[in-house]
Amino acid sequence: MTMRDFFISYRRPDLTGALWMQRELDRAGYSVWIQKRDLEPTTTRPAAFTEIDSKLRRSHILVVCLSYSYLGADDREAAYEYTK
Repeated sequence: MTMRDFFISYRRPDLTGALWMQRELDRAGYSVWIQKRDLEPTTTRPAAFTEIDSKLRRSHILVVCLSYSYLGADDREAAYEYTK
């Protein structure tokens, strides 16, 4: 099993930033797994979850594009309280 240096987790609204991070890490010589590039669009939902879980477990570092869309609308208040 091949290990990747980075696994990038993001929500669809954050795709532009996630792809920017992926390109920068690729240019720096790191191996990166990102769903948009590395998961076949025809993969069924259960198979996609299995593959994502497997790739995550075989990555050294998890990068999360943390944003309000990632946290979800219900978590905005909690995120704001945390930053106080």
